[in-house]
Amino acid sequence: MACQAMGLGAAAAIVYAGRRMHFHAIGLPLEGPADLDALLETCIPEADALGTWEGSEHLTWTDASGAGLAIRLREGGVDCITPFFLPADVSALRVGPSRWHVDPGCIDCSGVDVDVSPEGDTITRSSVQLTHPRVWRATLEERPTYALRLAAFAHELAFFEDEAALLASRSDEEPSFAPNAFLPLGMFKGPEAPLSDAAIAMFNGTVDAVETRTNAGGGSFLRLRVTSMAGALDVVASPEQVPSDVLPGQLAHVVGWLVGEPALPRPEAPRKKTGLLSRFFG
Repeated sequence: MACQAMGLGAAAAIVYAGRRMHFHAIGLPLEGPADLDALLETCIPEADALGTWEGSEHLTWTDASGAGLAIRLREGGVDCITPFFLPADVSALRVGPSRWHVDPGCIDCSGVDVDVSPEGDTITRSSVQLTHPRVWRATLEERPTYALRLAAFAHELAFFEDEAALLASRSDEEPSFAPNAFLPLGMFKGPEAPLSDAAIAMFNGTVDAVETRTNAGGGSFLRLRVTSMAGALDVVASPEQVPSDVLPGQLAHVVGWLVGEPALPRPEAPRKKTGLLSRFFG
C-alpha cells in the first residue's frame, strides 16, 4: 500500500484504498476512509510504544483476539499502518537465511525473502511482510535461522471434501497442484514488487481447526489452521469468505498475504546520541 507522512484522515484514505480486505480479515469491516480514521483515533492512545527508529515512532496495538495494527508516526501524522494477526499460539515457520526485501514505495511495508525449512531442509522460498521492518532488520541480518510467527490474510479461499474434489475443481487449462502444495506466487513478480504483492502465497492443505474470533470492537472473523508442505499456517478471513459447513479434515485452497514477525525478543530502540554540551544546555 502507498504510504507517506500525512495527517490522520489522509493516511486513512490511502490505506483504505490499498488493501481493505486485510482489515476485513481481522474483523474490521471498514466501509470507507472515515471508518479507518475513527479506528486509529481509538487504537493509537491504547497502543504500546516501541520506540523511534530512523525518525519514525513505532506503535503496536493488539487485543485478546490476536488482531493487531503496526502503526508508524512521523512528524505528528500517521506514516504507515500494517494489520496483523499474532495471538500467543499463532503458527510459526522455521526459516533460513533472510534477504531484505525493500518495498519500493514504503520502507515500513518491507519484509524478508526466506528459505522455508520446516524439517531442516529447504522446501521453498517465500516473501513475508514484517510488522515493523525497521525494528527487526539489524537482528535478522545476524540470524542464519529463526522461527517466523505469521498468518495468511485470505484473498481467495475454497474448500473440498477430498483430493478428488480438489483436482476436479481445476479446468483442463489450469495447472493442478498437490493437496499440500505451497507456491510463493508473489516472488514471481520480481525483487522490485511491493510487499503487498510479493508476500502472496498459494497453498493447499488440510484444515486442522476452524474457529470464530471477535475483536475488541465486536467485529467477527474466522481463524483457520491449515497444514501444507510448509507446515501449519494460520489463515484469517472475513465470515463472508468461509462457508458455515467447513470442518476439520477437509482440504483448503488458499491464496493469501503473509505477514508476521520473528519469534525473538523485540530489539530495543536505538538511544539518541547526545554530546557533552547538550547534557548541560540541551
